[in-house]
Order: sequence, then C-alpha cells, then structure tokens
Amino acid sequence: VGMDSTSVSGTRVWVGVDGGGSKTIAICVSEDYKVLGKGTSGSTNRNSVGNERACTAMQDAIREALATAAASTGHGQPHVLGICVGASGVDRDSDKQLLCEWLKPFITDEKTRVVIHNDGIIALASGTDGELYGIVFISGTGTIALGYNRAGEYTRSSGWGPLLGDDGSGYQIGSLALKAIVRAVDKRGPETTLVETILSHLSLKSAEDLIGWAYSDVAWERVAKLTPLVLKCAQAGDAVAEQIVSSQIDQMVVSISSVAEKLKLENEPFPLVLSGGNMTHEGSVFLARLTEAIRAKYPTVAIAPPHLSAEEAAARLVSKSG
Repeated sequence: VGMDSTSVSGTRVWVGVDGGGSKTIAICVSEDYKVLGKGTSGSTNRNSVGNERACTAMQDAIREALATAAASTGHGQPHVLGICVGASGVDRDSDKQLLCEWLKPFITDEKTRVVIHNDGIIALASGTDGELYGIVFISGTGTIALGYNRAGEYTRSSGWGPLLGDDGSGYQIGSLALKAIVRAVDKRGPETTLVETILSHLSLKSAEDLIGWAYSDVAWERVAKLTPLVLKCAQAGDAVAEQIVSSQIDQMVVSISSVAEKLKLENEPFPLVLSGGNMTHEGSVFLARLTEAIRAKYPTVAIAPPHLSAEEAAARLVSKSG
C-alpha cells in the first residue's frame, strides 16, 4: 500500500514512534537525526483500549508527524525510509505482525524498513544511540533486564510480573514495606518508622486500615508508589527500610549479572543503561548505589544514562538496522 500522494522528491525521513500506555509520540527525523516533525495521540496499548482505537492513535500520531515535517521543510510529503515502533508487550510475532498491518499506509515501497520492538529494547537504544549492544536494566513499577552481545544474541531476565516475583521493582519494594509494617504491629518483626510514615502518607488512622486500602484496589502502581517513602526512612537511618533497599539493590545486580553471563559479556566493557522511575526520580539513591555495586563486580562497565527520548531512540534504531 503506497502512501497518500507520496513522491520520492520529498525529504527523506526516519520515523520513530513511542507507543505508550497513556499517550503515543511519533517523530520524523532527517538522515542526520534533526527532528523535522512531531505528532502525539492517545494510547496505543491495545490491551487497554482495544485494537481499533490503538491502531487509530498510532496512525494519527504518524500522520501528524509527517504533516508537520512537510510544513517545516516545504518539500511536500516526506519520503519515509523506515519506521520503528517501540511499545510495551510486543514480544510475540503475532503482535509484531498486527502492528506492521497498522503501518501499511506509511510504507513507501519495498525498501521501507519496518522495525517493531518492545519498549525495553528501545530503552537500551536510548543510552547507546540506537545500537543494539549492551544491557538495559529498568526498574519502575515492574522490572526487567535485557541485552544483546556483539554477535546479536538477545536474552532477558526478570520481568515476570509481581505475582511471580519482580525483585528490584517498585512493587516489590512497596510490598516488602507493607509486610514489614504488619509484622512490626504484630510484634512478629522489629519496630520501624515505616509504620508511621506510610500510614500518615495514606491518611490511615491505624494499621488495621491497611487491609481496606490494600484489598479495595489491587493495582500494582499503588504499592510501587510507596518506594520513595521507603527510601526516605532508609536514609533517615531506619534499619528495616535500609534492609529492604539493600536487598533489592542486591537483586538488581543479580538480574543484570544473569544477562551479562548468558551473553558472555562479563569481560567486555559493555554499556549498561539504567532506566525507569526508580533510577530517574529526584532524590532516588538507587542509581548511585546500583552503579557502585555493579562497578565493583564489572569494573570495565560503561554506565550509559538514557539520553535520547524513546521516539528518538526508535528513529535511530531503524536507521541503523539495515
């Protein structure tokens, strides 16, 4: 399927799309990665909004990016060299096939590259300028570690979700804090400032009120949002909170190491991208402490902060995927 009124005389562009749960961002960049156009729309997570709305959102964002690129260059409809979409939960071939269908209106000819990746791979590319080499560790509500070696082999670790044990995730940290509170209240465990800190944050009068809070809504994010309070108590010298933080940093190292070992990267100066809310939040100690722990184990590791946005990383990724 050709593009609406495409002519090869248009500016040659790469299209990068960040298909998020709440919003979708698409950009067009020139061959030297200058951003020429941008488009935004709603969620492209088909698990939450359904296929039809997700497809419309993705196409709307790309159309807007192409239209703003056409206006900014004055050369008419851009010539799309390739498109890369990064989205959560697109690991199976059937998922990728479906997204390729959604992109058909923008395929210029048989040379147009189309690349679909899960958002974890895009996060790696955001710290490596679009090169698929090294490891990314993401810790937000959930967690995952994944990577590639020079031979192009891929592996992952963690990311099984809260019910199967998401060690090193915001959910796990919050969950351990809640368990520490009820143990302290029962005198089954040591006293901790987590009790007062978290109860007052949640505007609860007593620990018993935690039951209503916890079971009324089992969304993982609510538990993960307690992480900054755990860090605060740990930094103020609470031994129970500190134990939670240090145990989770140990687990983060285990996740990263398992990927490094499976890819045989242990003796290479591989890039490690640290991403996700727990790494980037203001005042979070995880970045500094995890960096220190990883450097102790892998002295030659190159810690690479994610310096490209997800959509920029996607555009670079497809340009280097030939």
